[in-house]
Amino acid sequence: MKKQRIFLADMRVDGSDQETEYRDYQLWAVEVGVDLEIVSVAELQLKEIAASVNGTADGLLLLRDATSTLDEEALEKQLTPIDLPVVEVFIHDLGTHRFIDRTEPGCKILRTMYGRLQRGVRWGMHFLKHCRDYPYATFSYGALPSHIGDFFLPEGEGPFPVVMVIHGGFWRDGYYRDSMHGVAADLTKKGFAAWNVEYRRVGPSGGGYPESHQDVIRALNYLSVLSNTHPLDLNRIAVIGHSAGGYLSVWAGSIPFGGLEQIMPKPEVPVQLVVSLAGVTDLDEAHKSGGGDQAATHFLKSAATDEALRKKLSMGYLHYASETKLLLAHGTADEYVPVELSEYTRDLLLARGENEVELLLFPDSGHNEFTDPGSEEWQKVAERIEKLL
Repeated sequence: MKKQRIFLADMRVDGSDQETEYRDYQLWAVEVGVDLEIVSVAELQLKEIAASVNGTADGLLLLRDATSTLDEEALEKQLTPIDLPVVEVFIHDLGTHRFIDRTEPGCKILRTMYGRLQRGVRWGMHFLKHCRDYPYATFSYGALPSHIGDFFLPEGEGPFPVVMVIHGGFWRDGYYRDSMHGVAADLTKKGFAAWNVEYRRVGPSGGGYPESHQDVIRALNYLSVLSNTHPLDLNRIAVIGHSAGGYLSVWAGSIPFGGLEQIMPKPEVPVQLVVSLAGVTDLDEAHKSGGGDQAATHFLKSAATDEALRKKLSMGYLHYASETKLLLAHGTADEYVPVELSEYTRDLLLARGENEVELLLFPDSGHNEFTDPGSEEWQKVAERIEKLL
């Protein structure tokens, strides 16, 4: 199969070490599986450059300065004539620019990525590789900007089983659902409806405990609304998440108890399968270890000082409906979330004996393989989802 060609227009004027960066970008292009062409472009040249690659490239990646005077409205006018999906990346932050994370009429930019440092370019390539894999629509499940998701519906009459997909990224602003777009499209090709959701994260969007917890339950409940206009089988629902999203998936599929039900939306749809992909399944242990620059501690906020609450929020202590199955998948060489966390959680759940629990280990696999729909790791997990749902 021919590799997709991504064109990167570097519009920065900040004097960065381009030679070193570009070498990294080419290495990441090999990892992602795309051909990458990089050109340094002045803002006034963008329209001409974009037109020259229209029809030959499969996606356009814009590397931008937060201090740029070219705002999104002016930028979109330059891009209007071309038929290419576009992602803009700000290495550090947005500055005064408008954040875009869904399609809008007349808007060429599909996603704005920021705060991921140079690796934002890698995720930009990843999204552009998969953004045309399957058509999708964006819906709002609540009133806030982060209360949105991309909905994928398979071809055919249905009714279709549904998988809600939750992205990771240390629960922090700057990381968005683009990382799970390829997985969502692949699930749709396999006959599942996919609901790839956003949620409030730690930072300006106002996430953490309990806001992020509330959001994923709201997103799950919204499936009952989508079922009014789409052929969905609400008796076959799975929730899957990667990394920090792995924790939120096991939370969304649980039943709040012990006082938590008083501050959470009431779950309205049953969950048959919960899947954690390299997930931070135990917030108590993650808080104690301090991994990811104290990611769990920042996510827990005031709950970080309450050991009883930390445990109550951790998967090994969550309550599940008797019919809910639990699947934990983890690579033994994970460099971000230690595999021991999933092993520890599995042992706690098995000791309770209340639910069917499976731990799927991948020798020598790392952390992000599960976000790549072409990887062996993801395909094996997808096979298990098909059999268990």
